Formats: sequence, structure tokens, C-alpha cells
Amino acid sequence: MSQGVAFAALLVGLGLGFAPSSFAQVQTARIDGFVRDASGAVIPGAAVTLKDVATGSEFHATTDASGFYDFEAIQPKTYTLTVIMKGFATFSQPNLVIHADDRLELPVTLRVATQVQEVQVSASAVPLVTTDSGAKTDVIGANEIQNLATIGRNAVELMALLPGVVGFGTTPGYLSMSGGGFGTGVDAFNVNGLRTDMNDMRLDSAHMIDPGCNCGNIIEPNMDMIQEFSVKTSNFEADQGRSAMIMDTVMKSGGAQVHGEAYWYARNAYFNANDWSNNFTGLSRPNSKFNYPGFNLGGPVRLPHSDFNKNNDKMFFFFGAELQKQLPDPGTELAVVPSAKMINGDFSELLTAKDSQGNRLCFDSKGNFQPNNRALRMPCQVNAQNTWGSALAGNIMPPNTANLSNLSNSPNGFTTAGQTILGQWANAGIVPNYVDPTGQMNYAARPLFPHNRNEENVRIDYNLS
Repeated sequence: MSQGVAFAALLVGLGLGFAPSSFAQVQTARIDGFVRDASGAVIPGAAVTLKDVATGSEFHATTDASGFYDFEAIQPKTYTLTVIMKGFATFSQPNLVIHADDRLELPVTLRVATQVQEVQVSASAVPLVTTDSGAKTDVIGANEIQNLATIGRNAVELMALLPGVVGFGTTPGYLSMSGGGFGTGVDAFNVNGLRTDMNDMRLDSAHMIDPGCNCGNIIEPNMDMIQEFSVKTSNFEADQGRSAMIMDTVMKSGGAQVHGEAYWYARNAYFNANDWSNNFTGLSRPNSKFNYPGFNLGGPVRLPHSDFNKNNDKMFFFFGAELQKQLPDPGTELAVVPSAKMINGDFSELLTAKDSQGNRLCFDSKGNFQPNNRALRMPCQVNAQNTWGSALAGNIMPPNTANLSNLSNSPNGFTTAGQTILGQWANAGIVPNYVDPTGQMNYAARPLFPHNRNEENVRIDYNLS
């Protein structure tokens, strides 16, 4: 065996390892139909050819005694269907778009040969009918994916355009670190009112649902690396496994010619206005930013000094990579941080209830303790009632309080370790900066945490015919 042939065999093996299953039911499609003459009589023995427009690969069938032809397990692509029979004009239908899991019937009528030896039919002239499934399926193709506006780079966002699909607002406008987790993917949508954890997503036939929580999707379909996705929302077969929705995503594949692109998507806070919550709390506009440089390349696999794939119709590759630099804005965060008074044991600021003189109270007018008022109390007392101790007067921790456990000689009621911890807040510059109308919080911030990740996708296709 020559080195070139050996290397080709190795590459084929690797390709089959990397490639998705070519015969998986949900990834592939089927097209069939009857070939008849103008009178409606069936035509057996007609040669039917299905040609992949992108790769040039051809699939062949012959009509049986009933004039029936059938192509099984074909990839979701664009094809040209040609029917040839002696004595009849050649039938050709270009731009035949096949989607994942399609089950289509295309009837063909041949005319008797005249001076015009070929009849070309436009794709819209002959209706494609699904005859063996009542599934309600919507398809979003490459044109829609590239041109419809989205917040982030996750194609799942486009599901919100489909009828019967309602998002409940947890889908982030960025790509999460893992892709999984509740409310971060297909489970961020209710479909026809059913449970979100009954949604399913598949990429080239492989299930992408996070198995740990039975939710989310562990891979987020990239806008520039997928060809299309179809969404089944009702009446699909029981063997599909879930009841609410099935999203079948198809990755792009290479063709007979080399094609590629480089791109850079960006979003920057410089172009944003400050939002309402920031203005209300006195915060400046957050410096959130998103940068997505990437590229993809696809074409035939050629081996140097070898005749392997010399016609560019056997093996094809597609590779895409994207660097995702993300600094998302999580929204305004409110909290309570120690003030100068609190560090000295004075927590009177936390008491929202006041008397007529403006004194902050631990109890309401009926003498009931107000736990939501953040009042401090003595620890539990060992007595017949087994109740909490009395409230601290004015919500101030008394120094050297003997009946506070282990605090008999601690100034302001804090241990040495407690004072050290409280001091770290002030040293870090985390001090009250917000006056809450309800008196519950005293600190507002908009922390930004990077969600940086990379995405690489490889697909190898090999034509065995």
C-alpha cells in the first residue's frame, strides 16, 4: 500500500470518527415518489438521480414495477433531481431544498420526447408533500440565521420567532461558560404551554441536553457554524423521546469548492444608554463589552501526491473557530455592607420603623418584634419559655456585654476576629453608597464578571458511493 493511500485510509477513519452518524433517523431525510406519463400510467425502469449541488455527489435509483423511487438517509442539503427514461423528455428539478428529518413525496410526470428533450421544473412548481407524518415542523435556514437580529451568538434565540413558543426571559445575551444549566438554552422557552424540561435539542443527531439537570443544552449552536435548525412542536413520532419540542440543528459542511469567511462581531457599552435601575441607584453606565472574532473554512479534502478525491466528490471538511470575549452586565445588585457605625457596633441604621420623634424602633405599636426590621436580639436564653433574649436597645451592641457568649471583654460586642473582618470591608472601599427608600439596603453595584470561552467545530463528510 502506497503512503498516499495509507494516509487516505487513515484520514477516512478519522473522518468517520469525527463525523456525525450518517444514518441517524433524525439527522437525515427521505424523498420518494411515483414516476408517471401524461396519462397517469406508471413508468418502471426510469433512472432517477439526486445530485448534491454543493459537493457534486450523486445518488442513483431506478423506479420499480409500480414506478416508485426512493432515496433514504440523505443529508439535509440542496439537490437537483433528474429523471431519464428512453422515449421521454428528461425531467429536471433544481434547487430542491431538503431539511433534517424531512419525509417528502415528489411525484414526477414525464412527457413524450419531442424536439424539446428536457423539461426543467422550478422548485415551487411541484409541491413537496409529507405523506407519512403529521408533525408540525418549522425550519429556520441559513438566510434567516444570518439576517435576523439577535442579542448574542446563540441561534437558540431565534426560537422566539416561532408560533407557540414563549421565552420566559432567562436566556442570556451571551454564551455561558458551559452552555448548560437551567434556563440557558432550549429550556428557556415554553412550547405550546408544556414544561420547559421536556424540550430536546440535537446537533447532527447527538443529544445536547445537559444530562446532569435534564435541562439546558451543553453546546450552544453558533450562528456562523450551523446550516439550519428545524423545530418540531406537535404530532411528531413517539420514538422521538420527548413531548414538548425537538430542535434538530445541522452543522455546516464542506463542498466541492473551497469557501471561507472571517468576521468580527462586537457590542460595546460606548453605544449604550444607562438603564433605569442604574440611574435610580446613582450608578454610572457599566462598561460591558462583547467581542467575537472568528472564521470558518470548508472544502474538499485533497492529499498531496495522490489521486485521492481528485474529482472533489468524495471527502469534504468544515472547520469553524470563534474567540468569545464577554464582559456581560448582570444588572443592578443591592446589598447591605458595614457602615462606620456598624463597625463600631451601632446597627440603628437597619431599623426602618420609627416613633413620632424619629427614633428607630425594634417593636411595632402592638409590642410585636419586627424581624424584617433587622433588629438585633440577645441570644436564646435558657428558661422555661425557651425564647429569644430581649432586643438590644436602639439596635446597638453594648460593649463588654457579659451575657453575650464569649464577648465579655470585647469592645462593641465584636470579637477580635470579627473586628478584623469588618475592617476589611472599609479597607476595600466597600462602603454604603445608596439610600434605599425602604431602608433595607445601603449598597448598590453593577459587578462585571468575564465569561470568556472559545468554540471550535469540525465536520468531516465522506461519500461512500
